Amino acid sequence: VTFGSYNNPKEPILKNSITVALINSLTSLFGGMAMFAILGYMAKSKEQPIDEVVKEAGPGFVFVIVPEALALMPAASFFSFLFFFMLASLGLDSAFSLVEAAVGVLRDEVENAVQRFKDRGLPTPRLLSHLSTPWAVPLWCCLAGLLIGLLFCTRAGVHWIGLFDHFVSDYLLTGVCLMEFIVISWGYGFSKYEAILKHTTGQTVPFLVAVMWRFVGPFLMVLLLIFAIVHEVRDPVEGSTPWSLAIGWITCLTPFLWWGKNFIHSRHRQGLSLLDSALCCLHQRRTVRMSVSMSQLPKAASTKIGGFVPRRASLEQEREDLGL
Repeated sequence: VTFGSYNNPKEPILKNSITVALINSLTSLFGGMAMFAILGYMAKSKEQPIDEVVKEAGPGFVFVIVPEALALMPAASFFSFLFFFMLASLGLDSAFSLVEAAVGVLRDEVENAVQRFKDRGLPTPRLLSHLSTPWAVPLWCCLAGLLIGLLFCTRAGVHWIGLFDHFVSDYLLTGVCLMEFIVISWGYGFSKYEAILKHTTGQTVPFLVAVMWRFVGPFLMVLLLIFAIVHEVRDPVEGSTPWSLAIGWITCLTPFLWWGKNFIHSRHRQGLSLLDSALCCLHQRRTVRMSVSMSQLPKAASTKIGGFVPRRASLEQEREDLGL
């Protein structure tokens, strides 16, 4: 989302999305084939089955099993250098994307806070003035990441990596993806999003993609969450304790609680209850073609999720229609 916000509005979004997905999937398949080839060579050299050769997963696999397999190959030093250089470049590239996403959000928040002080005619606090400088937010984000990363350099670092990797991969990323499907397709209104997309880029969303966004995607995300929870109950994280599991769940649920707090706060500022907010979503989906005309699209494009709020009379009418 952060990188996409820098694109030219006329970029072929659908084509780029399919290209990135294909490149990512094909790269993963190619990497898997390369790893299995190396492990097969190692198993043949030791005259053992692969399941006996590979007994570790995660960091142990990368830093123990793979180097041992590379040592058996011709020109072992050369291939080992290439492998770990690849890991370093992948880690650096991932760090760029993670830091840029956090920096983009924090910069927006700082700019909004500064603008609120200016609108009220109040002096900007020194802290906000400091954070408004181009280098401040990236610097503090990197320092915070450094301090948090020290936890993974301790003797229990491998266990912490496994814990965070488990909760972030199985729950947090899947949940965020599910919320994106729900917010865009059902909360904001897919028809409204499609109209804005057509106005800004001149492109329409194919029927198959619309079905994937509205139905297939959310269904698969819910299915993955159910499987993850069932697996969590049957087979908890190895070596975990109740307090470490609590830290994992807090890490996983905090972004969703923060999102819920912001949602309730934004609705409260508009004088709406949670029931009114739900009725807003229903109202938007039924009347989007009437409320978003081509003359309103520039305004719609600049409106945050939850815009185009129906009038209070409309909400009361919705309640009567639904028997509330």
